[in-house]
Amino acid sequence: MTDVVSRPKMTLRRKPLTIIVILGAALILSLTVLFSGRRPLPGPKRPDPNGFDDLVAAGSRIRGKWPNQGKLDQANLGELRAFVGANDAALGLVRMGLGRESLAHFEDSQAGLEGQIEGQRQVKNVARLLTAEGLVAESEGRIGDASRSYRAAMGVGQTLTQGGMLTDAQLGWFLQKSAGDRLRKLLDRLSKDDLKATLRDLEALDRRRVDADAVVARWERWYRGAFSPIQRGIMGMNGLAKSEWANQVALATKAHDRAERDFRFLLVQLAIHAHHLDKGSRPRSVGELVPTYLSAVPVDPGTGKPLDYPVNPSGELSDDLGQVGQPGGEVTPRP
Repeated sequence: MTDVVSRPKMTLRRKPLTIIVILGAALILSLTVLFSGRRPLPGPKRPDPNGFDDLVAAGSRIRGKWPNQGKLDQANLGELRAFVGANDAALGLVRMGLGRESLAHFEDSQAGLEGQIEGQRQVKNVARLLTAEGLVAESEGRIGDASRSYRAAMGVGQTLTQGGMLTDAQLGWFLQKSAGDRLRKLLDRLSKDDLKATLRDLEALDRRRVDADAVVARWERWYRGAFSPIQRGIMGMNGLAKSEWANQVALATKAHDRAERDFRFLLVQLAIHAHHLDKGSRPRSVGELVPTYLSAVPVDPGTGKPLDYPVNPSGELSDDLGQVGQPGGEVTPRP
């Protein structure tokens, strides 16, 4: 009788323990899944072939040491010419990529950032190689070829803004500005045909410009893919998500507006010179450049109004931009 009575008591004691173990295991498994990195969210379909892949491949194929450790403006001309010649195949691949639809690599995960950084490095080297090519052309008096090299470098910068995150866009806008500054120095040496070709190419780039909202939207998609719901919930409660979102908006807007304003002042400068070569005089308003030299009056991103371009004492559009069109200057309306 004693044995019969004792067995049910042991069973009753084990059941609560078993249930606790099972529930504990389930809880641990659930937390592991929730806190682990999520699978990347589906993004935009990449073009096939993708011009961005060509640019990255071209960067990886650059051979030899950079003349003067990459400080190209002070490099020995013979070394620069030899370096450009040795990388003719890479330059060919660059131009093939620029002729294709392009979308920068983007993966909604922490690990995906490493691949993006490598892509940035290769594309930056491609823009540097194009700059070297332009400098060689300038030294040989081939100003039209130099202009084409610098325009291509601006196009390379544009590809980084298409599909990537804020760091991609910032680098892309920086590359565009650097190449644009070199174009400015060629203004008085460009022929009518070179000016028209440059205006045509730059307006095409401007039409494909990515706005700041699109860059911030990519960060939001990366954030949702890189962190689990609980991680996002914690960052939401402590304010980290909101502050980082505001930081992305501020940085993207400032970088975009500065780059776009500088770009559009360059467009007007080029158009003024084309007008002067054709007619022997300077226009008295940006509107006079439309539609012969510009398809439309460029808009100032800082004001949302037509670009307020300075005039000289005679009332003609001036080359002296001062603080109004200072390259890389703050985006503020002119008093």
